Order: sequence, then C-alpha cells, then structure tokens
Amino acid sequence: MRFVITLLAALVYLSSLGGAVLRSVDGGRSWRVFGGPEQGVEALLVSPDGRTLYAGTVSGSVHRRSLR
Repeated sequence: MRFVITLLAALVYLSSLGGAVLRSVDGGRSWRVFGGPEQGVEALLVSPDGRTLYAGTVSGSVHRRSLR
C-alpha cells in the first residue's frame, strides 16, 4: 500500500491509492474524510498560497478543492 501525505503546519492531508483524501488539523492525531476523488489518488499538492488542494489520480485527472 502506498500513501500520499502533504503537510502544511498542523494541517496534514493523506490519501492511499484505494481511498478518499483525509485531513488532520492536529498534526495527525485525529483524521476526518476531506473529500475529493473517492479512489486512485496518486499525488497531493497544496498551492503555494495555501488556498487550494490538488489531487492527481491514477487515471490522469486532477481534482481541486478550496481550503478556505
């Protein structure tokens, strides 16, 4: 199993290839489903201004979600 993790201060975004994007606001102590693609997330990226999360999938699509 492979995981994709993106850190932004105490915010942590995580996804495995088989699951949805998860978010932690306490440095990884607890997690909630954040949304985005339901499966096949291969890459996560937070924009430099911290306003957008991008999720790339194994099918080649890119999803974006506002963080503010």
